[in-house]
Amino acid sequence: MAEFDYEVVNGRKIRVRPQEVVSEIDENGYFVRQPNRFTEGFGEGKNPVEKGRYHLVWAKLCHWSNRASIVRELLGLEDAISVNMVDHAKHEKNLGWEFVYDKDHIDPVLGIQFLSEAYYKADDDYTGRTTVPALIDTKTGKVVNNDYTWLTNYFEVDFKPFHKKGAPDLYPEELRKDIDEMNDWLFDNINNGVYKATFARSKEAYWDAYNSFYAAMDILEKRLENQRFLFGDYVTDSDVRLYDRNQKYIKNI
Repeated sequence: MAEFDYEVVNGRKIRVRPQEVVSEIDENGYFVRQPNRFTEGFGEGKNPVEKGRYHLVWAKLCHWSNRASIVRELLGLEDAISVNMVDHAKHEKNLGWEFVYDKDHIDPVLGIQFLSEAYYKADDDYTGRTTVPALIDTKTGKVVNNDYTWLTNYFEVDFKPFHKKGAPDLYPEELRKDIDEMNDWLFDNINNGVYKATFARSKEAYWDAYNSFYAAMDILEKRLENQRFLFGDYVTDSDVRLYDRNQKYIKNI
């Protein structure tokens, strides 16, 4: 097991994440996002689908987690999956996301102050960033999934028994291949494209991301000229991913 530093906060011993343990900038100055650590799906195995078992942690600042929160509400999963919000911790050292909106900064479901506590409980040697969205098993207190790429799809498919009556089918079976391809394209050019430009450490990396983003925006504008959503007249998982990124982009114009 690796050695870590700790900070005592409100009498709680909190691990400090070492700086630059996992570099997300390659040798040419391009931003390369860290891989998701907890990617196992849901079903009858390790992560059974049970009402009230999982707790979604998200942050308004993070569009990856905004879309998980949006899909949860669109599908009516409020009674099946509890939720809480975190924000950046206001501390000298890197302690990660904190439950700053709760009394004494303690999540009432999990009994923890920092999201990192659930990460390290799941993997004591974890050294990456503690990211949102994160789905936590309330029975174990461990993160079971932080895979923003597929988490909404798990909500749409695996948690379907708990969807509200009349919930939209955001991931229809006949369109899943097309939606997956669209989501991959949106990730590369739009969703993650903004970060690739923001965190670029070379002019080449910046302009590659910048040009890809605006070329993709032109493609989307043409696609949506005569239809309301990406796949016609009904909303899908891809529209949620595009909406959240673009409404943040429009706010900053």
